[in-house]
Amino acid sequence: MFNPAASALNHSGTLNMTGNMTAQSFITASDESIKEDVQSVDTDACMTMLKNIEAKTYTRNDIETADTRVGYIAQHVQQFAPPEFTNLTAKISEDILGLDYSRVGSPILWTICRKQQEQIENLTARLTALEKPKTTKSKKSSD
Repeated sequence: MFNPAASALNHSGTLNMTGNMTAQSFITASDESIKEDVQSVDTDACMTMLKNIEAKTYTRNDIETADTRVGYIAQHVQQFAPPEFTNLTAKISEDILGLDYSRVGSPILWTICRKQQEQIENLTARLTALEKPKTTKSKKSSD
C-alpha cells in the first residue's frame, strides 16, 4: 500500500524533473488578491488559436522511450497566441521551449466552449421560433 510522506516539499524557483510525476492534485495560486488589471480573455484570439494550432502525434528523441505521444508544438502555440498570452510558453533551456498545457487547455478552451454554447442557444432559439406553428387568421363570415 502506498504511504505518502507526511511532510511538505517547499521550493522556490525552477524544479526540473525527468520521468513521470504523480500527484493527487496540482494547485496553482489563483486568488483575486494577487491579481491586478484583470481582463476578460479575447474570444476571437482563442478562436484563432483553435483554428490554427493542431494537436500532433510524435515520438520524443530526448528520452528513453519510443512511445507515440499526443500534444502540441510549443512554437505553434507561440506563433498563434496573442502577445498577452505570454504565460503559455517558456524557455526550459537555451534551445528548448516548454508549454503550459493547463493554461492552453483550460482557460482557452473554456472561452471557446462559452462562445459555442452561446451560438448553440441562439441557433436553438431561432430554430424553435421557425418551428412554431403559424396561427392562421380566421376568416370573417360574410352574410
